[in-house]
Amino acid sequence: MLVLLFTGLCANAQRWIGGTVNLGVADYEIEAKSKPEKNFQIYPTVGFVYDDQWEYGVSFGFGHRRNIDGYFYGKKLTDIFVQPFVRYCLWDNGIRFEKGDLSFFVQGNLKFDHQSSPYDEESPSGHGFKTWEQEEAIFGISFQPGFKYCYDDHIIFSATFGNLYAETSKFTTNVSYNESGEKVAKRHSTKSSRAGLAIGGLAVSIAYQF
Repeated sequence: MLVLLFTGLCANAQRWIGGTVNLGVADYEIEAKSKPEKNFQIYPTVGFVYDDQWEYGVSFGFGHRRNIDGYFYGKKLTDIFVQPFVRYCLWDNGIRFEKGDLSFFVQGNLKFDHQSSPYDEESPSGHGFKTWEQEEAIFGISFQPGFKYCYDDHIIFSATFGNLYAETSKFTTNVSYNESGEKVAKRHSTKSSRAGLAIGGLAVSIAYQF
């Protein structure tokens, strides 16, 4: 599906592909010892310029972390998401889709996110730990300000910062216990909702416009 999509992009000068890639290693201290946490994320994005004010597109995401914290040490967390978006241009310097074009926009996002990871839990009897699986499915909407700059007729830099968001999530584990420590279900789910305003979080990406 992606191959067909990318092939179709070449036929229109107002379509672009881009995204971000993140590779990192950080130290996490556990039991007075420093442990490495490895992080890999890739977010390809495809977009289409509809007219002088509107753009739309979709971002695909895949993330992988290992050695997350004391409960997850030695395990891995996998994160997969799809995020359709639409942009509305608030201001531009009058040079559209050419070298030197600078514009500011508001971006609205729909977020579909799925995270899964094993985790360690102490058994109710107090004898050792058992490893279970947990999943979290997230759906949300958000709005972000941003800017875009055309370095030349093809290379585009863009950035978004801050995040006004509202989302709901479903958290599922493959086992649950009652207050007496007895296993009562093979799967247990809880739901939660949250909303807020994040001030920081600058995300810069590079794209190629055909």
